[in-house]
Amino acid sequence: PLNRPAPPVMEALSSYPAMPLRATAENSDAEVEDNIYIFNPKSLRIQVISWVNVYHVWVSAFFVRFLYPVAVCGCAVAVGRRIQAAPEQYVAVWNAMLTLPSRSWETVQVAVLCVALLSCVAAVVRRWKTTVYCVDHVEFVPPESWKVSHEDIVKIWQASGQYNGESLTFMRRVLEASATGQETHWPPGATRCLQGLPPLTSMAAARSEVEDVVLPCFASLLEKCRLKPEDIDYLIVNCSLFSPTPSICAMIANKFKLRADVCTYNLGGMGCSANVISVDLARQLLQANPGRICVVVSNENLTQNMYYGNDRPFLLQNTLFRIGCTAIMMSNRPADAMRAKYKLLHTVRTQTPDDEAYQAVFQCGDSEGKNGVRLSKDIVKVAGRALQRNFTAMGPYVLPMREQLKTGLSLALRAGAQLLKRQLKSFGLLDLADLVFAVDPYIPDFCRGVDHWCIHAGGRAVIDGIQKNLRLSDWHTLPSRETLRQYGNTSSSSIWYELRWIEEHGKLLPGQRVFQVAFGSGFKCNSAVWLCLRTEPTTGPHVFKRADSAASVVRTPA
Repeated sequence: PLNRPAPPVMEALSSYPAMPLRATAENSDAEVEDNIYIFNPKSLRIQVISWVNVYHVWVSAFFVRFLYPVAVCGCAVAVGRRIQAAPEQYVAVWNAMLTLPSRSWETVQVAVLCVALLSCVAAVVRRWKTTVYCVDHVEFVPPESWKVSHEDIVKIWQASGQYNGESLTFMRRVLEASATGQETHWPPGATRCLQGLPPLTSMAAARSEVEDVVLPCFASLLEKCRLKPEDIDYLIVNCSLFSPTPSICAMIANKFKLRADVCTYNLGGMGCSANVISVDLARQLLQANPGRICVVVSNENLTQNMYYGNDRPFLLQNTLFRIGCTAIMMSNRPADAMRAKYKLLHTVRTQTPDDEAYQAVFQCGDSEGKNGVRLSKDIVKVAGRALQRNFTAMGPYVLPMREQLKTGLSLALRAGAQLLKRQLKSFGLLDLADLVFAVDPYIPDFCRGVDHWCIHAGGRAVIDGIQKNLRLSDWHTLPSRETLRQYGNTSSSSIWYELRWIEEHGKLLPGQRVFQVAFGSGFKCNSAVWLCLRTEPTTGPHVFKRADSAASVVRTPA
């Protein structure tokens, strides 16, 4: 019904390349070298394996589940038979132990202490959490027929016949200042207005958008990671504004024939920071269940979520949001540690539980009953508070000790100055109180603990504000600006488009840290820190084009 060409990837949804489990004589050298199941002793990748993970999956599980019960049962049976055969001998042995000299008792005590110490060490190691890896990720690149320029977007607004002249002027002005480019993407249900047809907002059109965006992205991840659908243990999908029945998880499970016991989670209403929430959920699931694979899919649906009214607080969503989707393979299997691109270091989720923050991004109806997302005028202030809370919680994990000491000293000096000033005023020494100098707050240099930044491309003002507050260079914010320019605000998937730009153009190196931070309704600020384990040359077409303006930005050393 949409009269749209199917994306090329859709043709390959039903077929997947066979994944060899071991090398054979027919394998070529290149195939053997690329086979993840073949260990190369010359590779330095062995250094990034989490040996705690190996202990959990193999050593600990083998001893706890097999050897310990067998050994206990065997000892119990042997002792029972011997006591039954000659009980008087064991009575004599017990009586002799009661009369042992003091030196023998010391030996027994040392042995008991050694056993207790080893038991404590084993218990501590058992409580260590397994390492979670990002094996790889894929971002959806919409077809050429979905591209829209600023002029196309204005024509779509005009053709819909839903906006008055004042609203069109306001949206055009915001669009021109939004820093989005001329080749972003909208769904076919909206772009059909360019052919003089009314927009499609039906459930069928929204489902078609999911099928054209999510399913090809998921198929590309399976092909890129050489992953079979039946190998997936957990599937997490987040889409804030479109939650059909059956869910998007069910759509993926049905299309790709996932296992019957696969655990699926469909998250909705979590806003633009939902991807970090999904990653954190995957981390908790994988750390509680070693040896599993989880796939995270982040998408936003625009077909049913265009605002067709004239209330100004609702109009901003039409100027920023665009089509986008990402699929991520996460694992804690030791075999996947050999080929993983990133290791998850930390995740921090913070929520601002007050009415002002709750109402900052609110889906509701306008004065005429037309649904949309209302953006509060206080959203910048709310986002600033949420960012401060999140970075305060994340700071101890990423900042070097020197930066933490400077921050603590600054807080102590500020508190001391304020206390001294209050005490002087209480004694009536106003002149001396005025002489007490104010200590400026120290803003820690996060760039000393972070190499690359993925700031949610929520808009130019968001990126500018974070750059100013954290004193980041133009190089650090370039991935966010290029994502906003070439793809617009793709909601929760934007931070992974930015990571893709860093991989293609940002000179990412193994051992460097990547900081992802995003905002969402509620109001939430969530962040994640990844450690790069390996890089590889991009095969096939790039997701991003290298702009001349980007090439002129010089990286500033930390």
